[in-house]
Amino acid sequence: MLSVNIRNLSYSISDNKILNEINLELEKDKIACILGPSGCGKTTLLKLIAGLSQVQDGEIFLNDELVSSNNFHLKTEKRKIGFLFQDYALFPHQNVKENLQFAIKNKSTSHTIKEILDVIKLSDALDKYPHELSGGEQQRVALARSIIARPNLLLLDEPFSSLDLNLRDEVRDDTLHLLQKSNISVFIVTHDPFEAMFISNKIYIMSKEGRIVQSGTPKDLYNLPNSSYVANFFGET
Repeated sequence: MLSVNIRNLSYSISDNKILNEINLELEKDKIACILGPSGCGKTTLLKLIAGLSQVQDGEIFLNDELVSSNNFHLKTEKRKIGFLFQDYALFPHQNVKENLQFAIKNKSTSHTIKEILDVIKLSDALDKYPHELSGGEQQRVALARSIIARPNLLLLDEPFSSLDLNLRDEVRDDTLHLLQKSNISVFIVTHDPFEAMFISNKIYIMSKEGRIVQSGTPKDLYNLPNSSYVANFFGET
């Protein structure tokens, strides 16, 4: 498990400032949500944490060790971070078992695969290929593949956005159960305030300009918004 500390992080593409002076923390074994509208820099922030993009200004610490700054960059593969992309990125030519085995160095751990498939309720899908699975089933396999590698930190990029509304509640419940059972520190990004309140211990709200405008527990943000912008997020939640 990792703690995350981000200090004064800014990021630009050409002359367009994507992130502005981001400061945030994630405690070990906690789930934090980055909530904001599309285009506010949420995914960019995850990529910087994962080491997929180079920090321009500011610093990122994992367990109080510097991993990114404007003159230092620890490679992604050395950070022990799992990343679940929006499109799930399952290998179409591999079945469920092979997709999960890809994440495990020791290929003999079939009992580990069976255990996690039992948790995500897909124990009978071992030999199925991604195109034979529903969207919700694909999401669960992708999440299981991220967790089975035993990362210290898991980053989830809009993990439920492509699911039908009638599937979201069920998959969200299963996801939260699996994350809590796995004892992994998690960052999740979303534009859905209900999702943020349901799944996270702490929420960071971002503005369209790429700034964090308020942070706190779901209850605190709902009851004590510091602006109409924040209040509007939770007005109908």
